[in-house]
Amino acid sequence: MDEVQFTHNGEQYRLARDRVVDSMDGVPPGPISIHAVEVDGTWFPVKQVFSQAMQIPRSSFISTRAQELLRKLGFPLWDTDVDGPLPAQAYVKSRSIVPPTPMRMTALSLAVTFAAAHPGEFNQDGLIALAERLETWLNDRAA
Repeated sequence: MDEVQFTHNGEQYRLARDRVVDSMDGVPPGPISIHAVEVDGTWFPVKQVFSQAMQIPRSSFISTRAQELLRKLGFPLWDTDVDGPLPAQAYVKSRSIVPPTPMRMTALSLAVTFAAAHPGEFNQDGLIALAERLETWLNDRAA
């Protein structure tokens, strides 16, 4: 579906898939805690995307409503409570790290595994920092 119509706080709205993609162009992804949506190859928090596309405050809607509408528009969604941590490739793509080396992917995979075993201790930036430290350590070991 290319467009959805819905009511929010008593007002009628239309949201087009292209509008969502355009609104996120050049916007850095915020930390993903539970619900994520992939827009044009980058994973974002669901509420960040919906708020940005609609130009409404995040506090004015619940994430399940945003998920429902973004799903109808055909965007891939991820729930870390159900699906587990985002795959390492999702974090790499979201951070625009150019092309990942096998060592970087190994480090990121290890970081995601470690973070999954320690729920609530790592946000996205902390996970990336851990992966970077692991990559440095792995590269030093390989040298």
